[in-house]
Order: sequence, then structure tokens, then C-alpha cells
Amino acid sequence: MFRRLSPAFTILGGSVVVLAVLVAALVALRDNRGQGHGGEPLEVYCAETMRESLTAIKTEYEKEFGQEVILHFGASQAILVNLEFNKTGDLFIPADESFIEIARKKNLITTVDDLARMNPVVIVRRGYAKEIATWDDLIAPGIRLGLANTETTAIGKLLKNKLSTDKRWDGIAARVTTYAGDISAVRNNVVLGTVDAGIVWDMIAEQVKDKVKIVRLKELDKAGGLAQIALANTSKQPNAARRFTRFIRAKDKGAVHLIKAGFTKVYEGHAMDERPELTVYAGSMLQPALKQSLIEFEEREHVKIITVYNGCGILVSQMKTGEKAMPDVYFACDVSFMKDVQSHFKEPTNVSNNQLMIVVKKGNPHDVKKLTDLGKKGLRVGVGHEHQCALGALTKETFIRTGTYAKIMKNIVEEAPTGDLLINQLRVGSLDAVVAYRSNMYGFDAELEGTPITGIPCATPSQPIAISKNSAHPQLSKHLMEYLSTAQSRSRFEELGFGWELKEVGK
Repeated sequence: MFRRLSPAFTILGGSVVVLAVLVAALVALRDNRGQGHGGEPLEVYCAETMRESLTAIKTEYEKEFGQEVILHFGASQAILVNLEFNKTGDLFIPADESFIEIARKKNLITTVDDLARMNPVVIVRRGYAKEIATWDDLIAPGIRLGLANTETTAIGKLLKNKLSTDKRWDGIAARVTTYAGDISAVRNNVVLGTVDAGIVWDMIAEQVKDKVKIVRLKELDKAGGLAQIALANTSKQPNAARRFTRFIRAKDKGAVHLIKAGFTKVYEGHAMDERPELTVYAGSMLQPALKQSLIEFEEREHVKIITVYNGCGILVSQMKTGEKAMPDVYFACDVSFMKDVQSHFKEPTNVSNNQLMIVVKKGNPHDVKKLTDLGKKGLRVGVGHEHQCALGALTKETFIRTGTYAKIMKNIVEEAPTGDLLINQLRVGSLDAVVAYRSNMYGFDAELEGTPITGIPCATPSQPIAISKNSAHPQLSKHLMEYLSTAQSRSRFEELGFGWELKEVGK
């Protein structure tokens, strides 16, 4: 039989329950903030052109992630100035890439993603007596034309620059009666009848299509703009800013609103994923140079990178046979292996180079100083496997081109899939000499010494990197390539003995 609980105990028990609920809530809040949920508001400097779509995206994002987004709208030049002088903000979205380049040169931004393309069109006020159907109609005497400022707005700047090349600008300028501060003002002036016609972006025209007549002229097509979104260097919460960028571009989230707004082309990304995955295939010799940079990129972009290191021959075989899915990024040990799968990848870029070395024990007990010495009687030589790795294929090519192949082949007792395996066998005494990369020797200065194989191009192979044509995350893959081209990444390669062939992005 249960006893009746005292009121004090009942109150105490209730307090414990309430306390437990509060603690659980605080833990959940901590966990959410650790993932970038909630927290301080995101500040976005955004072109007036994007007002309708970004406002809708902001509302949806705030509801889903519980983080406020503050949108600062204005002409592209104005938001650029605000970003520079306010020294605050997380993202920068002008209406044209020319302002992105200015921001990049001023060191105001870092990673950049494409959002959408826009084309200029003519909007004509209802009731205008004359027909505007051709370029000559647009610049005919008597028309009152409205245009956005040619210095501070993307559309005004592009129109002046692009139309000046074929001398069409003078005809436009002669008819402009009003230069507005932003593109929305041009739209409003046409709707209100302050001007007879105006030139605006196509999605701005779509917003008032029931109040104006929209005219598309081929002469204006070349003045199209590319809207991009850039992470600001002033951002104090870059992970959250990158998540908002992914949300804007996600085909099931922000891209829906961009398409609805009427942009000419939307560069939509993959479906929204809190932590997308990238698969990277790389030659084994690149692992020491890549490992830390990939860890940093994972943390910075809040992504998961699945790395597969192996001999390039093995990796290429897997890609050709379909044994494994095609990676998002392939970083090869030599251009020849990239060529073998080039049809699956975009144009590659050479990042580094590595030197083939004749490697022996410290003190060089067998007096091996040149390729012909590898043919000395009784010498145990190790090389890379010609079909499994770039090292083996390049070594064989080097032997053939120098006329030493037949002499050395009789001494080869080991063909390994990686240079690291050859170095380990040399260290334990199973081999007397090996041909490996300079980078394979890193960390063994006290045990090993080497002689570079020079005078033949194939003995200094370049390492190219490329993005898969079918990558689910092409923009993230592009950002990874950019990250691997930074000064910090370069220092890691050079510390290991690699040469550097790639300039830093933006330099």
C-alpha cells in the first residue's frame, strides 16, 4: 500500500523534474550552437536585385535553423562600400561579378559561389503611345528613358561598358532623363509613369509584368550579369555563413525561390545537407602533403571528406571498371594517369612536381651515384610497380629513355605499389637501393641519402588535380582546389620536397 507523499516532497520532486527539463534544454541549445544553429545573426550585404528572392529565403532559413539573418540591401557599389568601411558582415552578394573582383582585390572576401545569371530587358509603361519593339524604337527621339546609375549599380555599369564597345551607348545616353539610385527605383518610375521606359534585370521586370510591357532586345543580351555570393573576411561565424550559402543554392531550398523570381539561369546546388560528403582520390605519395589541409577544410566548410589513397594505376583501374563510384576530386601523381580518365573530369590544373631519386642507406655503402650503378652485380634494387603506380611507370620510362633498362632489370627484386613501401624495405635492409620520390625520403635524413635523377623530363613529374564532371558538389570541390592552392598548402608541399607549379587563387 502506497503512503501519501508530503506536500514538501511533492514540491521538491516537481522542482527536480523542472530542473532536469531545463538542463536538457540547455544541453540541446549548446549542441545546436556547436553545430551553428541559433547564435548571433548573420549579416548579408545584398544587391537590391535580390530583395524579393532573398527575403523569402531568409524567412525559410530562419524557421529551419533558428538563426536570424539581417539583409542590408542597396546598389552593388553601396553595399561594397559598406562592407569595406563597416568592417562587419558575413556575406556579400552584388548583382555582378565585377564587384566581386573589386572586393577580392581589396581582400574583403574569400570563397565565392555562383548564384544566378540575369539579362537586361526593357519595361514600358502602360498607355505609352508608341511601340517599342526594336533597338531603333528604344532610342527614338521623344522617349523618356530611365536607367540605374552607371557608377554605383551593376546593371548601369554593365550597360555602359558593354554598349560602349559597339557605340550603342551614346544612343541610350541621349534618351535617359532619369538615373536612379537603384534598379527598384527604375522599375517604380516606369510603373508610376515618371518615365516611358526603363532597362532593368529580367527578374525585376517579372515582378511588375502585369503593370508594364516587357520587351527583350538582342542588343542587350551581351550586358548580362552574374550574381555571386562571397564569404566576407570579417565574418565571425564562417561556418554558419557557408551553411546559409549552401541553403541559398540548394535545389530544394533557396534555388526554388531564385527560379521563381525569374533569373535567367540559376546555379543550383545539391539538395540541402547539413554536412555534405566529398570523395577525394589521390596518389599515395600525396598523402603527407594533403592530410592536414583536408582536415582543416573539413572543419572550415563543415563537410566530410572521404579520402582514398593508393597507387594511381590502381585508382585509375577502379575508375575505369566502375569498381567504385567516381570521386568528386582526383589528385594524380602524374599527368599520364589523369589523361587515362580525362573524359570523366574537367580541365586539370598542375599543382606540384616531385623528383625521382636514387635512394640508398646513409653513407652509400654500395657506392650507387647514378643510374648505371643500379646495374652493379648483386645489387638488390626496388622500384615501383609499372601498372599500379605512377612511380613505377615513370621509373620504367626513365630507364628506357636513358638506355639503362636492360642492365638494371636483372637487379630488380621488388616492385611495390607505393614509394613508401620501397623506403621501408630499404630501411630494414631488404633492399640496397630504390628509385623513389624525393617526398618519400622525408623524415629519414638520419638513415637515408639520395641522388636526384636529372636531365630527363619524366623524372620530374607534375601532379594535376581535377573535378569530376558528375560531382554532386562542384562548388565545394572548387573551394577544395582553391584551398589546396593557398600559401599554407604550398608550404606543406615544399616542406616535403615537392616543387610548386600553381599560383595562389586570385594572384
